[in-house]
Amino acid sequence: MSKVEESRLYAWNSNLEKRATVVRHRRSQLEEKKGVCIQLEASLIELANENDATERLLVQKERYMASRKAALEEANKQRNIRRTFLDGEKRKAAIKFEHIDNALDNEWRLLEEEVAATELDHHQRMNRLQQQLEQLSKQEDELVEKIRQVNDAELRITNQLRQLKQKEDQLKSLAEATLQQMKNELRERESLVNQ
Repeated sequence: MSKVEESRLYAWNSNLEKRATVVRHRRSQLEEKKGVCIQLEASLIELANENDATERLLVQKERYMASRKAALEEANKQRNIRRTFLDGEKRKAAIKFEHIDNALDNEWRLLEEEVAATELDHHQRMNRLQQQLEQLSKQEDELVEKIRQVNDAELRITNQLRQLKQKEDQLKSLAEATLQQMKNELRERESLVNQ
């Protein structure tokens, strides 16, 4: 094998090793990104748990509102009964129950505002969760594609290295055969000279 062929073979082998190093580095980076995706998924699960807690709180508040509504309805019923039996103190009772009505209305309005705020917060949380889930799915698809590309690159390099080894074995065999032939020719010439 000539020096030119040896030089080319060495350069080719060196280039393949560099490419293999780059592929291993890129694969390491992809594994790191995969770890980040796993952490993000854990955060999303935690957010989902918080969302479940918010939903339970909303159910409790709805039950409380139903209880308060029943209490308010009962209070109104009692107010009507009392008005029937308290004709002599109608004016005082009207003023008293007007205050009660205002207080109940204020409390009812506050409850409605609180429920509306809770529902809005729940809706916003669900939107954020959906966006994060979509982003995670997209990142996962990209990661799978990059890993597939890395695997394809590794397969190509493996095939090239195998071809290189085959060519190297062929060149060695050719070099050994050539060297043996030259030795044989040298022996023949020495034999002729000695005669």
